[in-house]
Amino acid sequence: MPARKQRRRITRTCPEAYDRNADEVQSNHSADAQRVVELDAESPELSESQFWKEQRPPHYGGES
Repeated sequence: MPARKQRRRITRTCPEAYDRNADEVQSNHSADAQRVVELDAESPELSESQFWKEQRPPHYGGES
């Protein structure tokens, strides 16, 4: 069998100098200290099944 021809390879160089800083991790700190969660003291207590029915998105089977 004859030897295979070496394939031509192309390298595409971009003429623009893109800013690749978005590809790097900027910092690894948590934002938990900045987050505030306010609970409604007057909200009715729901059973677990009622809670999950309330959390169900409207496109997921509707009322049942």
